[in-house]
Parts: sequence; structure tokens; C-alpha cells
Amino acid sequence: MSIRNVKIKNYKCFQDENIELSKLTVLTGRNSAGKSSFIQSLLLYELSGKNKRIYTNDIFGLNLGLPSKLINFTDSSIDIDSSGQEFQIGIDDKISKFSIEEERFSENYLSTVADERNNKIFYYINAERFGPRISQMIEKTDVEDVGSFGQNTLFVLDRVNVQNLTSAFPTTIKKSNGRFKNECEYWVNKIIDDVQFEVFVNDDLGVSSLRFKENGIDVLPTNVGFGISYILPIIVQGLYLSVLNNKDKQDRVLIVENPEAHLHPYGQSQIGQFLAELSHKGGVQVIVETHSDHVIDGMRLYSLIQKCVESDFRLYYFNKQDGRHEIISIGINESGEIIDWPKGFFDQAKIDLFEMMKYRLGR
Repeated sequence: MSIRNVKIKNYKCFQDENIELSKLTVLTGRNSAGKSSFIQSLLLYELSGKNKRIYTNDIFGLNLGLPSKLINFTDSSIDIDSSGQEFQIGIDDKISKFSIEEERFSENYLSTVADERNNKIFYYINAERFGPRISQMIEKTDVEDVGSFGQNTLFVLDRVNVQNLTSAFPTTIKKSNGRFKNECEYWVNKIIDDVQFEVFVNDDLGVSSLRFKENGIDVLPTNVGFGISYILPIIVQGLYLSVLNNKDKQDRVLIVENPEAHLHPYGQSQIGQFLAELSHKGGVQVIVETHSDHVIDGMRLYSLIQKCVESDFRLYYFNKQDGRHEIISIGINESGEIIDWPKGFFDQAKIDLFEMMKYRLGR
């Protein structure tokens, strides 16, 4: 069963929020308005089920700094505990509590109170991913996880391809000939261009590398730009979670920040459609943070064609004004049309065009 809602109390900019999720949940909004903090809360919840103490300077590769900076002090009416040094993060009916244990320059820890959870829930891909490299070191950890920065993508792709697995994707399963790499290659070509690639992993040296072919010519990753390197972790992780979720019926969730990075608008729309299909037919719940209307339009288009806009798709706008934070749920009807268009929600093009018109008219 997919995650239905997330409750956050007293964490950073959130005083008391209850955010409903769907198969595909999209977070948009202004900078420093709380989108990343919402994602961080999910990662903290993940860690709390396995750790009684959490080091705040290594949260899925993120440095959250001093624990005291994670507490929301803006509203003393929220009675978390008498000292105000605690915050809570809940998913559905499970709640994790976090309190400041010790705070020093080099050692910053949170104490947690939570039910023990052994299964990994969230697979997080950071906005800052590994760019083109001729080779990269392998971090042999979890063969399921490409890593927050995509650092294990080639290792996972190599291991999964050896297993000869296909995902549950109707779009690509007939085109893959039973090979996982072929599925990944199909989506890379759909999003960017006609590219073939091969993965090489040297376990003895602990090194992986990627080689491309364009028009039959070998090309180094450093000569094909950042786009492929940035989308490959998303595609590999998403398709493999589809394999796993459909195999063991667990509910793994993919979290992606800025899937549009280094992509042309066409590619941004296509990656949006990939993530929408992953959530609708691939059996993977997806949470996306984006600043791209092209990504959202790709999702709207796919959801309209599949007639799943109202059932599968939630869109939130995170706003910050006069020091106050708010999360606005944006309605989308069955025709894929945005019902409520809040100020600041992808309206800058209209604003700039209006200002240009005023300038031309001498006003």
C-alpha cells in the first residue's frame, strides 16, 4: 500500500503540517520555501526506524548541521515537549520522534524514538548528481540503490543486467528482449537522443566506466554532456524499483530532486512522462521536486492520456511570503487543466512578456 500522508510537527519551517500523497506527488515553489526540508523529513523518518542515534551531518549524503537548527521555534503553542527541543515526523499511522542529544562542532546527533523498521522505504536521488566521468570508484553497498548522487548507478546497472530482469513497464518490456540495460537504453533514447552505451565494472580495482556509441563511433562520457549522466540514475533506479516492487510486493518509494537538470525542454517533458508512467504502471510511488513547468506538463499529458489525473497525481506549491511558509494544494481536473493557479506558480514568462510589452509601448 502506498504512503497516504505525511505529518510534520516542529521541524524547520513546518509547525504542524499534514500532507497527503498520491502515486505521483510533485513539489514546486519558491526557493527556500520548504521543498527540500519536506524531503529531508522523509529521509530522517527512514533512518529513525534503524537508528536510535542519527548523525545530522550525513543524512543520505546531506549535511543538516546543528540539531538545534532543525527545531521550529516560531509557534510556542505547539506543545511537543516542555523544552521545545523535539520534532515529530509521521507517515500514515507511524510516528518518529527526534530530540537533541548532543551538539558540538564535530559531533551532532539526534536521539530517536520510533518503531523498528527493517525494510528500506525511500530511494533518494539528489539534485546534485555525478556528472560525466571516464571512470568512477564503486561504493559496494546496497545493490538495490544507485546512491543519493548516482554514484553506484553503473554498478547496479551491471549487476541487474546480469540477472536478466525486466521491469513491469508495458512501454518497454516488449522492446527490451529480456535485458534490463535495453530498457534503460530505450528511455535514454526517448529522453535525449539515439545513443547506445555499455557498462564496464572491474571488481578487482573497484572501478566502473561507461562508454557510448553514436553512429557506430565510440564516444567518452566526457564528450556527450551532462544530460545522460544526470538522467541515468533516475532511469536505472526507477526501473529497478519497478522490478523489485512487482517481485516482492513491497512499497519502495522513489524521491527525485530536479529531474530536469541539464535537459532540453523536450527532454524535460519526456522525463516527466517517464516518472508518471513509473508511478501509474510501474508500481513505484514517486515524489518529485521540480522547478520545471515542462516536467509538470509532461506528467499532465501522460496522466490525461491514461485518464488517471485525479486518482494518481498530486501537485503542491510551496510558498514563502513575509517570513511565512505555506503549502498550497493545486487542483487539476480530469482534463489535466490546473484549476487553481496561485501567484508565483510558473507565471514568470507571462510577467516578463507583459513587462516587455509595456516597455515597447513606452509605459
